[in-house]
Amino acid sequence: MHSARRLEAVVGGLLLGVLSGGPAFAQQVISAQSGTVHYVEGTVYAGGQLVQHKFGQFPSLHQGEELRTEDGRAEMLLTPGAFLRLSENSSVRLTSARLSDTRLDVLKGSVMLECDELLKNNSLTLLYQGNTVQLLKHGLYRLDTEPPQLRVFEGEALVQSAAGQVKLGGGKETGLNGVLASEHFNRNASKDSLYFWSSRRSGDLAYASVTASQSVLNNGSTWRTGGWMWSSLLDEYTFLPGAGLAYSPFGWQYWSPDLMAYYYTPPYYGGTSGSSLAAKSGSNTTTGRPTRPSNGTAPVPQPGATRTGPGFGNASGGGFAGGAASGGVASGGGAASAGAHAGRR
Repeated sequence: MHSARRLEAVVGGLLLGVLSGGPAFAQQVISAQSGTVHYVEGTVYAGGQLVQHKFGQFPSLHQGEELRTEDGRAEMLLTPGAFLRLSENSSVRLTSARLSDTRLDVLKGSVMLECDELLKNNSLTLLYQGNTVQLLKHGLYRLDTEPPQLRVFEGEALVQSAAGQVKLGGGKETGLNGVLASEHFNRNASKDSLYFWSSRRSGDLAYASVTASQSVLNNGSTWRTGGWMWSSLLDEYTFLPGAGLAYSPFGWQYWSPDLMAYYYTPPYYGGTSGSSLAAKSGSNTTTGRPTRPSNGTAPVPQPGATRTGPGFGNASGGGFAGGAASGGVASGGGAASAGAHAGRR
């Protein structure tokens, strides 16, 4: 197995806000563009440079630059709630980094795109040799170049080429080297090492959303829309929905600060850190962090009968209930619009 080199990401052209309070260190981020290389294993190049872990330095692709793997894998942050993962010997080019029109040209290999939420005014498109794949819903999508094909595990995508167009739903695929046609594929039989690695990464990040949401509550910040938030638990960024629960297509739960408030009492309200969460989910009462079980599942608290979270795909405009459908993330009580730039390269 490749040795892991973690890269905590700051989305290119962002503004960092450092939050403190409770046991966890947290950073809240306003996302201005897609393209941050969030995590790598093995040999990976970003913009022609070998990616090496240096704490506090985070590679981010500029428009027209490539992310390329050799004997390694990579994960890149796109629009809030969307992760692109590359298998070994794969490469993509970022042709547009705008949240309102994020486009990636798949050059070689295999990529998997996990979209836990597709915010209003955000757009995600994959390109391959004259084929345009526009994501219409949150879900799980895979594009391979050998043979050229697109598979939709969950969600919906519109595929267009000179030969015509076709709309694919979950469990459908099409070739990308001729006439487009919607055909069924066996999702269980199609689960390979890239799929299982993506699921593990999604589980880790969902796990981290618990303490990241706690950090927001500790700070007393307002979180009004889905976005990226630092988690000191894994030393990585994770996705927090604007409200309720977001379910990844792998079944993992991403917790919002809004829902976490039902289960966790911040210190400034007179409770001990993690006191409510510890009582309901088996947290470590010393650190306030949930204790991860040996079976590798994310130990998030389960909502009770009167406060159930939504299932994946139950909310219009995103995979969560009641959240704001706009881009960026909340910052110190405000929400950033999808096109708002907190900074420029």
